[in-house]
Amino acid sequence: MLNVKNKSKYIPLIIVLFGIIIRVLFLGKLPAGVNCNEAMGAVDALALADYGTDRFGTLFPVHFRAWNYTQMSVGLAYLQCLCIKLLGFSTLSIRIPSLVISVCGMVAIYEFTKKFFDEKTALVVLLITAICPWHFIQSRWAMDCNLFPHIFLMGVWHLASGVRDKKSAKIYASMAFFSFCMYCYGIAAYSVPLFLLVTAVVLLVKKKVTIRQILICLMFFIIIALPEIVTLYINYAKLSTINTPFFTMEYFPESVRSNDILLMNFSFAQLFENFKSLLRVLIVQAPEGIHNNVSKYGSIYPISGIFGVIGLVASCVYMIKHRKNAGGHFWLLGMFLTAVWIGLVTRNVNVNRVNLIFYPWLMYVAYGVWECKVIAVKLVNAVFHNEKVADVAGRIVLAGIIGVYALFGAAFLRLYFLKYEMLSKDQFHPEFLCAVESADKVDHVDVLYITGNVGGGAGVHIAEILTDFAIKADAHYMQGKSDKSNGRTLLPYADRYHFFYTWDENESEMIAGDVELGRKVGILVREDELDMVDMDYTVLEQIGIYYLLTKSE
Repeated sequence: MLNVKNKSKYIPLIIVLFGIIIRVLFLGKLPAGVNCNEAMGAVDALALADYGTDRFGTLFPVHFRAWNYTQMSVGLAYLQCLCIKLLGFSTLSIRIPSLVISVCGMVAIYEFTKKFFDEKTALVVLLITAICPWHFIQSRWAMDCNLFPHIFLMGVWHLASGVRDKKSAKIYASMAFFSFCMYCYGIAAYSVPLFLLVTAVVLLVKKKVTIRQILICLMFFIIIALPEIVTLYINYAKLSTINTPFFTMEYFPESVRSNDILLMNFSFAQLFENFKSLLRVLIVQAPEGIHNNVSKYGSIYPISGIFGVIGLVASCVYMIKHRKNAGGHFWLLGMFLTAVWIGLVTRNVNVNRVNLIFYPWLMYVAYGVWECKVIAVKLVNAVFHNEKVADVAGRIVLAGIIGVYALFGAAFLRLYFLKYEMLSKDQFHPEFLCAVESADKVDHVDVLYITGNVGGGAGVHIAEILTDFAIKADAHYMQGKSDKSNGRTLLPYADRYHFFYTWDENESEMIAGDVELGRKVGILVREDELDMVDMDYTVLEQIGIYYLLTKSE
């Protein structure tokens, strides 16, 4: 028989397994459909898996062109390539990397808290993370930027452990994580190097590392991150694309991303707006798109704001009182301030843009929960002068707080698995994807005219990338290098697929031209758009609220 102490060792494993199970459950089917950004990265990942290029034909890009005016990081797509090669192209296969990295992040926050704080606080943070709406939701869909907080945390964990244990190998290994952050999210460019610079200065002053170690770390970081650094400089200086036999560092002339960075367009008014946005995300937890949070539950539940503030204050007080023995608190503060920096210098941050803040905030929340227990013990002991009664009171307070989180977690999971599909349909477009996939397979339809009204205020560009995902479009076919896609010989991509948002004379004239060429035309519209189709038509099929029409002969 195992004693209670030995049984307690299995509690973290049980929590992690629970977290994995609820994240794996219906992973490929819920959210139903895919988000447009999820589809964008997946179509590029499919092209990389097939040809070693993005969907535009760029050889192993360091940064994706994506929407042209805004770009996308490549880290997640390269991980998706492996799953696509092994499992084929599907909603499930493109989401597996996000799931795996998120679970690794969940383990990392436990191990970090256990090592630098204590096991009890680590259990609290692990439990809250396992049922945290932000952590749960982002692990179940494939958005490129969602890799960033997990990889950064793992970097900090390895670096802090290496410094504390005086193991250079861990310190150097941390650079692999920090440099990979550069390929996870563009925001890493003005946050990760700053964190490393400040950390290096502090550690050198405290004589925790040597100059030799710093130089070796710098070398590792630059070697891995250099292609992304060069790409950023190319776009800052408006230089030409650099092609190498191994990868491409591309110039994006239509990019507007620099407008999002306060340092490029400084104003105190915008700084204040950014500060308000940061508070709205972190403390108020205001509702955003359903792909980020659910209005009732926020990102870490409404009750977390007060515990986070308590934990932050208590941690700072501890650092002041125990400067020589506050390593974990300093690392935690460093992560938190890095995320605050992102929030202040990035325009109107939302959950995605300031996602780096959630791991340190979860640790502050857990520390605050435990601090409430400590405060309860002290108050009861001061009144009754009885340590046993005080200890019982502290346990009751802790159990009550954990119980409230458990109730929140149960209610959130119930909503997610029972109602999320309906709530998220305008962000993940399941009906449109099914309609496009079905329409594309209809025999003898040579040309498809597809509505851009896919819900959620979308447009033709979003309709096109969702269509590319739904039909598993071959990259060479999209580029005009082949007339085949998925084993079918088709009209060229530009001739077969047309996208519109508002029907006008242009569509009617184009359809008339296709008919004159002997092509059978299919027109995919929403039910509420039927009246605007200015021609006689026949309904070929209905898929939910979408209708596939053809011109009547």
